[in-house]
Amino acid sequence: MRFLVLLFVSCLISIQGNAQSSNLNYSKHPYWIAMMNDSTANYFEAQKAYDAFWKGKIIPLEEEETMGMKGASEKEQKEKSSWLERFFGFDKEHKYEKYRFECKRFEHWKITMLPFVLSDGSILFPTQQIKLWKEARP
Repeated sequence: MRFLVLLFVSCLISIQGNAQSSNLNYSKHPYWIAMMNDSTANYFEAQKAYDAFWKGKIIPLEEEETMGMKGASEKEQKEKSSWLERFFGFDKEHKYEKYRFECKRFEHWKITMLPFVLSDGSILFPTQQIKLWKEARP
């Protein structure tokens, strides 16, 4: 019985050690989405994850950029005309279209969180943000 308990504890320790020592591969998975929703996330780390994920990939156009297409380049007009291919997944270039809304949210998050970022990259908690906002009001 002791042997089983010892084996179980050693397995837990090794799993915990591997989880902490492994670096997250930001280019393969959109960790920045979870970081944006986490109030304890590091601002600079979230930006690093976003930039690493989109490095070498085409960031999807926002809706208003594809609606009118006034003054659009030939490539952008072609992208708009091939919506059926994008919908059914024929076009490999547009496989990240599902992150369109998340990209827009992240860009907004970056702007709104910037005043609340400390020098180490940590973000003030929402209660601290409200307190700071109330102090700044006339």
